[in-house]
Amino acid sequence: AGLSESYVSKVEKGGVVPSIEAFAAIVHTLGLNASEVALLLSLLVKHDDEGTCE
Repeated sequence: AGLSESYVSKVEKGGVVPSIEAFAAIVHTLGLNASEVALLLSLLVKHDDEGTCE
């Protein structure tokens, strides 16, 4: 996806919220379908609402 392993690890651990470009690259690389993308987006919104994003 053109993203470093370190960056992806931080995304996985919730340390960073990916940019829309990085999110799209991850989605494409993983071959996610629309419902899986919707789930990820809802988790990101929940994470942000809890004030746990940097």
